Amino acid sequence: MERFRLPGICYNCRIVFGSGFTAGVGSSITTRGCKSDCPRCGSLAPVPDNALQVIQDGIRLFSGSDFTKQTYENLGLIVEDLRLQKITKAEAISRADQVIPSLGREFREWATLGIAFIALMVTLADFIVSYRAQQHSNRTLEEIVVEAVESAYEAQQPTKKRTLSWDTYLSSPKAKPSDFIPAKSNGLNRKRRRALAAKRKKGS
Repeated sequence: MERFRLPGICYNCRIVFGSGFTAGVGSSITTRGCKSDCPRCGSLAPVPDNALQVIQDGIRLFSGSDFTKQTYENLGLIVEDLRLQKITKAEAISRADQVIPSLGREFREWATLGIAFIALMVTLADFIVSYRAQQHSNRTLEEIVVEAVESAYEAQQPTKKRTLSWDTYLSSPKAKPSDFIPAKSNGLNRKRRRALAAKRKKGS
């Protein structure tokens, strides 16, 4: 029987991982103050307080909508297009409305927290992410989620920085020391600056 693992959130490593708490189809589970070992650093990481029921093909939150595997797959396509900048946020929300109208409404609300939050929901798929802040942290789960996914999103963007190749550098004309004239230097009077400028002009 398929089981779903609840997420653990390590504030040291700033990662979300599958905790040791699982729930099978047809079961309900409530977590309060639970912790699970972080697979990266080994510290005890909190599992968000939540109350949910595992249904046949997804998870039902007692405080939210139903999310099925098909819903996640459809949302995944939307978020992927958004990451690749093929569509705008407005277009993504419109497409979410077409998937499931009620989901579109929640999608719109999530967009106020950042598209990255939706991306994480899709990426984790079988996890259910709580919106509540952890009692022993001054950072909310939303802040960690948005920051983590935005970092991954920015890492995928092509850099606009242009580098000068070695061949180009060797073939480019080199400046002579006399070509560099200090601008309005306190240690250089006007007469000296004019003399340097005339010398530079004469040499060109």
